[in-house]
Amino acid sequence: MLSIQNYYEVTNLDLEKNYSKLENGEGYVVTEPFPAAALHLKESAKFVALLNFIENTPRGNHYHNNKTEYLVVLSGKLKCELALAEDKNQKTTLNLTAGQTIKISPKCIHVYTSIGGDTLALEYSGQKYEAKDVIQA
Repeated sequence: MLSIQNYYEVTNLDLEKNYSKLENGEGYVVTEPFPAAALHLKESAKFVALLNFIENTPRGNHYHNNKTEYLVVLSGKLKCELALAEDKNQKTTLNLTAGQTIKISPKCIHVYTSIGGDTLALEYSGQKYEAKDVIQA
């Protein structure tokens, strides 16, 4: 079995409008005066959701057998608690801020909690949503 570090990846987007970087890169997130983003997705999206995480209210606590998903933080700060479905002792906690993207691989339990205020995020996946692929932890 692989370690927990093999089940997620965090990348950073620019935090200012830069059209030349947008043309050649992944995109950007601007937080002021309101959250806005221009993104080059890592894969074609068949599922997209705009999520508002309420401060101190955990959300998720599930994993997928098949779906890989990406979460782009548009504003705020998000605590990400990750664990392996097959070995819950392998776990880690990360804090993401605006402009950061996390890729979650299948069989990785994920729980998100907004800290220090609400957090706005965009979730997308190359696979369509299937209820039978959502396994509660």
